[in-house]
Amino acid sequence: MKLHQNKPLCYALGVLLLMGLYSALLMATCHIKFNHFGYNDFDLAIHTQSLDAILRGNGESSILGIPFLGNHMVLILYIIAPLYLIFPSATLLLYVQTLVLAAGAWAIFRLAKLELSPGWGFVLAAAYLIYPPLIYLNLYEFHPIALASTFILYALLYWKQNAFLPFLLMLLLAGSCQENISLMAIGFGVFAIVERKRWWWIVTPVILGAAYFAIVVLSVMPHLNDTVNFQTLYAHLGNSMPEIAFTILRHPLKTLQLITEPAKLSFLKELFAPLGFLPLLSPLTWIPAGLILAQRLLSNRPTETVTIFHYQAEFIPFVFVSTIYAIRRLQALPIRILNVMPKILAIGFPILAAIAGGVIPLTCHYWAPPAAGLPLIKAKQTIVKSIPETARIAATFEFLAPLSGHDALYSLHHISSGTYTLSTKPYPTPKTLDTILLDTNDRLTFSPNGFYQPTTYLRLQGLLKTGHWKLLAHAESMLALQRVEAQDPRLPLAQQVAAIPKTASTNIFQEANTGFVLRAFEGYAESNTSFSVIHLYWETSATGPPDADMLLSIQEAKATVYETILSPGSRFWPPQSWPSNAIIRDEHRIATSQLSTTASLSVKMLPMTRQRGL
Repeated sequence: MKLHQNKPLCYALGVLLLMGLYSALLMATCHIKFNHFGYNDFDLAIHTQSLDAILRGNGESSILGIPFLGNHMVLILYIIAPLYLIFPSATLLLYVQTLVLAAGAWAIFRLAKLELSPGWGFVLAAAYLIYPPLIYLNLYEFHPIALASTFILYALLYWKQNAFLPFLLMLLLAGSCQENISLMAIGFGVFAIVERKRWWWIVTPVILGAAYFAIVVLSVMPHLNDTVNFQTLYAHLGNSMPEIAFTILRHPLKTLQLITEPAKLSFLKELFAPLGFLPLLSPLTWIPAGLILAQRLLSNRPTETVTIFHYQAEFIPFVFVSTIYAIRRLQALPIRILNVMPKILAIGFPILAAIAGGVIPLTCHYWAPPAAGLPLIKAKQTIVKSIPETARIAATFEFLAPLSGHDALYSLHHISSGTYTLSTKPYPTPKTLDTILLDTNDRLTFSPNGFYQPTTYLRLQGLLKTGHWKLLAHAESMLALQRVEAQDPRLPLAQQVAAIPKTASTNIFQEANTGFVLRAFEGYAESNTSFSVIHLYWETSATGPPDADMLLSIQEAKATVYETILSPGSRFWPPQSWPSNAIIRDEHRIATSQLSTTASLSVKMLPMTRQRGL
């Protein structure tokens, strides 16, 4: 009898244990990913810099180029800022995000316990903690909207308990994470009508949501931001909010076509499949999320309907709460087989999704990166530690978070693309930089699917014209330049020479001729390091070469001893900037000491339009 009475407590302790395990594993994974420069977007850096700005009483973001509240109304950062005073590191946000997301499991347990049983509460809390969209959300940068996911879960719990003030508090906290939650508040008012709640459940969310949207989204944010234009994501529907709304109402078939595109249906499948599509059996539960779901499905930005990013944050609470209500409905049916189905779907599908969803190999990749990549990681760590706190820096994405404590930190993609993100406004080239730091393999800066253009190098060369520079560090795909009084004679790293040295080796195999051919190479292993310097001698054609990357392999005794992807000319002096019918010496520093006179080189040219990393 005592064992039966203690079952709810055992289930509760089990959920707390799972939350602790999730937090420990994900915090450790985030920490390792951060140390290995795995955060290759700028969100974590922006929000870290925002915390620093709050503590200094300054709302500017040098990365964005606008006040950070003009980008998103992330008032929750003012609550987090005192913690940053104690622990001033970008990893703080990663730890907070992990702990808050883990806390969502407790809300699911409590609601499922209320609606179903403690056993079901344990099962669904466990399903939540292995839910692939949640783990991807946790591992992808830091976003305040991720914290809103947990606040919404607790709002839904208090909604069911008819606890109005706690519900309102959770809704306000969720709204402090991002301005679009005001649309969800309006949705809750509509949902209250459907559920026949008292008038204050209807009126209060609608008034607060509408007032917040009108004041913040339509007035305050445009005043703070005349640069980044999020309405361009809906330019296919109109040039203003009224025009967009009119198009949606006037052309329902076009709207339906937009929201049922294959990629968007795939997004919904990835949300629902891990719970055996049970959320579809409780559609009314999704009323509060309706406007935000439309926001995502009508956007022309492909990333908004991909669960490896963060755009699923607002929907995760409704996936699990609608699953709880769906199970309750199935259990109430008189057909016995329908009573068994929820157990099969809610237990089996989450486990299958966790195994097949890709999060396990992704996590393992962060914990055990390829050994060949460790020298580059160590080189990046060394150079980041050496940059003074007062330095003014332009850097590619993966360096932004580790350097986010600097006041004057700029994202190199703005300089190389020539415009602000989501804007046609020209980006002014900074004239007083101290350091330029880039990874030539940065997947966003140097991919046509990101911000790369054939003219990117012209803006990078324009940056070099603002002063004299020396080569501060050079390691595989990493290049660091420092402003000095006199130009470093080693620059540029790719330059025309009269002839190929007679001592250079011609033991080369090149898979394809892309307008420039590797004719010879020479190099030497550095003393007291594991690196070698290699000079590649390219011959250009009469028409001039197009841009390309290369897969460089070194063989000794027919065995490959080294392989990496490099950029001829290190982005500043790329092939399309080389003169025709010329010999170009291209210098690289590679992480191998096995470069001897008997070595042979294999070069495979990689088009810029490829998937990054291939």
